[in-house]
Amino acid sequence: MFRMSESERITKKRRTPAPIPRQLLGHLKRWQSQGCRWAVEYNGGMIKDPKRGFAKAAKEAGLTDVSPHTLKHTAITWALQNGVKTWEASGYFATSQETIEKVYGHHAPDFMESAKRAVERRRK
Repeated sequence: MFRMSESERITKKRRTPAPIPRQLLGHLKRWQSQGCRWAVEYNGGMIKDPKRGFAKAAKEAGLTDVSPHTLKHTAITWALQNGVKTWEASGYFATSQETIEKVYGHHAPDFMESAKRAVERRRK
């Protein structure tokens, strides 16, 4: 999945291609069979401003203080809780490994595990 449209200008933001999760792929295939051309559409056309569309959907759902970035935080947290290594999460979510470790690292099941084992180890 490429996260940038062909018409977007290239910036310093890292938008690397990423594999599509099978759950989303199923929806994409179904939508395509129903005539959709875009992953996110409104009235049969590509949305022009995802930020506005997200804000409107959040408002209609009664959600406050939520943004696409909030969803990214949640996805990274869940990935680490499910055992994804920081290096892989970094590539998948287009976020530096340093940020993943610093901000989300404590969510990993093996967070500080070797340090804990060292403290628990008996000395001879």
